[in-house]
Amino acid sequence: MTSKNLFFKLLREQTKQRIWLIALMCLVSFFAFPVAAALMSGAFLDMEQLTAQADRSAGLLTVEMCRNMASQELIEEFQDWISPTGPLLLWMIPIAAAVAGLAEFSFLHSRRKTDFYHSLPVKREILFAVSYVGGILYVAVPYVIGLLAAGLMIQIKVMPYSVDWGTLLTGALQGIAFFILSYSAASAAAILTGNIVVSILGIFVFFFWGPLTVFLVHAYCQAYFTSFYQAEGILNWLSVSNTSPVFFYWTAGANAGGRALGALAAGAVIGAAAMILYRKRPSEAAGRAMAFPLSQPLFKIILTIPGALGFSLFFYEMRGSFAWGLFGLFCGVLIMACVIEIIYHFDVRQAFAGWKSTAVGAAAALSIFCLFFFDLAGYDSYLPEQEKIESVGVSSYLLYGNLTQDRTEISAEKGHDGQIFVIGNTPGEYEVLKEMEISDEEAVQAVLEIAEKGISRKNRIGGQEETEAFTSIQNGDGEMTEENVPEESGQVLIQYHLKNGSTATRVYWIDLLDVKEASDRLYASADFKKESYPVFSMDEKELAGANFHVFDTYSHIETGREELAELFRVYQEEFLQLTADERREEAPLGYIQFKTESMQNTIDQIRAEKGDYTRFNDFAYYPVYPSFERTVSLLREADVKMADSLKTASIDRAVVEMWIDSESRDSFKPYSNDGIRTYLSDSSMCLEVTEPSMVDEILDNVGTSEDPLYRNCLDESMKVVIYVQDGKDGEVDSFRLQFEKGQIPGFVEEQMGAYIFS
Repeated sequence: MTSKNLFFKLLREQTKQRIWLIALMCLVSFFAFPVAAALMSGAFLDMEQLTAQADRSAGLLTVEMCRNMASQELIEEFQDWISPTGPLLLWMIPIAAAVAGLAEFSFLHSRRKTDFYHSLPVKREILFAVSYVGGILYVAVPYVIGLLAAGLMIQIKVMPYSVDWGTLLTGALQGIAFFILSYSAASAAAILTGNIVVSILGIFVFFFWGPLTVFLVHAYCQAYFTSFYQAEGILNWLSVSNTSPVFFYWTAGANAGGRALGALAAGAVIGAAAMILYRKRPSEAAGRAMAFPLSQPLFKIILTIPGALGFSLFFYEMRGSFAWGLFGLFCGVLIMACVIEIIYHFDVRQAFAGWKSTAVGAAAALSIFCLFFFDLAGYDSYLPEQEKIESVGVSSYLLYGNLTQDRTEISAEKGHDGQIFVIGNTPGEYEVLKEMEISDEEAVQAVLEIAEKGISRKNRIGGQEETEAFTSIQNGDGEMTEENVPEESGQVLIQYHLKNGSTATRVYWIDLLDVKEASDRLYASADFKKESYPVFSMDEKELAGANFHVFDTYSHIETGREELAELFRVYQEEFLQLTADERREEAPLGYIQFKTESMQNTIDQIRAEKGDYTRFNDFAYYPVYPSFERTVSLLREADVKMADSLKTASIDRAVVEMWIDSESRDSFKPYSNDGIRTYLSDSSMCLEVTEPSMVDEILDNVGTSEDPLYRNCLDESMKVVIYVQDGKDGEVDSFRLQFEKGQIPGFVEEQMGAYIFS
């Protein structure tokens, strides 16, 4: 008999013994796909619901139109349901892989069955192939049949629309590829062990040891390195997706196609390794915990080390001392080693066996603990030499508040119901830093000086204190004075792009005064501004318009193309000359936004569909300072109303609003005098002022600057609404403002202070 015929004969015989597995997979596939498809169809295409929907539309929609929209939504929902990255298969595939792997190689855990199979005049390679291929077929065939049946059911229901059969079949192949990867790992675990219980534990190790270890490494870096940034270097590559077959699948997302090919290749490699292990596996290993003597101490060590380090980190975080970390480490070694030995020997009396492997695990864990605790590798003290730096990227709220937000890309998509969806994509800070190339020698030197100050800070504060310190600067409490700057005032993220092609990223907590001179030199660099502010990367030829923002009011700047281009050039020139001192001393007259053709086209698309395009007001507005004389002049020529226009406006009244709690509202007593009164509006207390001198005092103390460097910033406790008579048929415009820090007028505190200052 040829090997081919023998293979199929053995596969046929094995299939008879795996009827229970086939029946289980058929049952799961039946409920997961055809039954689910029937439920979806009933939910989306219920005629009573469709008729009611048409009735509610007041004649705008017919029942047929509602059915067509529901059919398209049903197709989309079904495609998401059966997608290999959907919520169902993400769990179904790994569980099926574990069950199939255990089932196909369970005979290795029985001495009687092992002796029988290995006594047959059949090569072990064929026996392995029969079990391995059988496990794939018993899962894949019911899966594909159930998927096709469900797809056919949906197709009949949604006619004349069509299910995307190409996507369905491609998804099925991807799902099988991910299954093969997890199944190969489960099969290897079953071959390496000699007991069903230990096999299950082995599968858990293969599936989750890698991600848990990576998580532990990240936790150690965060606990012991003050300048650690988790997205860099080896830790960026050594993510959970690269350490586990299951997580490789779970994190595939939109890259499922490419990941599936990788899963198939990795599955083939693991499968080949499993076959080699099977060939060398001694028959007498059945019933033992581990099939190979060498694997016993090896697995014990690789499990003991992270277990001990986890115990150590727990006690260190509880008490924050080296002694407690060391105590937790040795407790972890002892507990892990004893538990593993008990599992190996199925005997509590053997808990302290294998002392050599225990000693190795303890030594390795202690070495790793000391490596992190004492920073033996010099992670926190790392500072590259300037001549080795190609360029740098810098991010700090203190230098630039919207580094990522101003790079948001907006797109619009229309749903099946005809509604427009506005989608915003904002890059992460790390992605922005990778693209920043600040290479000016003076700027790089300033960055290194900032980093050096960050390294020199020995006393790190942690947890809540650290957060509060940073937040205080963001809220404007960190005024640039010797008396009012908290010691821990903010953080700076620096990425070094080295000439050898590598990168290094560090985050430092800095005292703003310590780095004032260096940060000011950095901000004065044209190279820094061009790399930090997206307005400098815009092409003049792509300009489509400009908007102006002041006091919560957004308006379009009416100007011709030539005038717009001149405004853009002048603004860039003056912005490049802006210094940190000017940011501290000057409050902006408003904020300008330059729109590109693509931005304008998206706005027009959203507007045409009656969608909300105000999302564009959330980013890409840049300050216009009084020192930008030429820019201000051009804006005045375009009749743009700026912050100083209120000083000459015809003010109708000013209203100060402040939220108060229910207890304060219950005890509130209204006040009224000449030119001033208080009243309640919803959950706010309002102070209305009409007396001109008081209105002027309010205007003298409101501001526009949200810059953390500005000496007064803005006070969040109150809102100020200024009502201005515009002279057009008695119409009144309103502008929403805020008081500057510490600039609340005395009469406002007198009338409202009892509710906020008590």
